[in-house]
Amino acid sequence: MAAVTSQARQGIIAQINANPSRIRFIRLTMVDDGFGGEIPMGDPMKYTAKVRISHESKSVSNLEPKPVGLGTNLARYILADYKTLIKEGDRFTYQGTGWEVGVVDTLSYGSEIVGYQAPIKEAAIMEDC
Repeated sequence: MAAVTSQARQGIIAQINANPSRIRFIRLTMVDDGFGGEIPMGDPMKYTAKVRISHESKSVSNLEPKPVGLGTNLARYILADYKTLIKEGDRFTYQGTGWEVGVVDTLSYGSEIVGYQAPIKEAAIMEDC
């Protein structure tokens, strides 16, 4: 099983290395604002990781602020290896645009994590990226 897990992890790394991007992530610590929402508090956590940003064909996405039709729409996704600390809500700047990580899908083989993937949506550019 360990050999197959290692091979799956190497496959994810090979996909990342086919078109890698070194990204500096910022994770804000969010706390309850007392009114049913959240606000950032304290210093943000920052980390850098080598990931792959890709386009995928999509249908109407829950991440879109307004309805979009089917067809030639493309969504951006991020692929990270099993060591990356990626979490929903992390933000980064890529090619001059701010992005936010959506719901992170853990890729696994058996009970072992081999990588992570998530949709990303445009967000405000973080000055500290």
